[in-house]
Amino acid sequence: MASDAHRLPASAMRRLRCPNCRSLSMRRISRSGFLQKTIFPLLGYYPWKCASCRLEKLFHNRGPRRSSRSNQE
Repeated sequence: MASDAHRLPASAMRRLRCPNCRSLSMRRISRSGFLQKTIFPLLGYYPWKCASCRLEKLFHNRGPRRSSRSNQE
């Protein structure tokens, strides 16, 4: 089921590959600057950074969902 995708373990999720060094060490980073905070969310772009080569790139992939505190109450 597509709606159950957020319940899969992280290893089963599709991981992003760095377009520069081809490693699988891409991590989501916080938004910074006017464009990333106002324009890119409307277009569905999310900032990512490679831990290997430190390339910062925007992707449409949001990444795996994290549990929030509101769900635990």
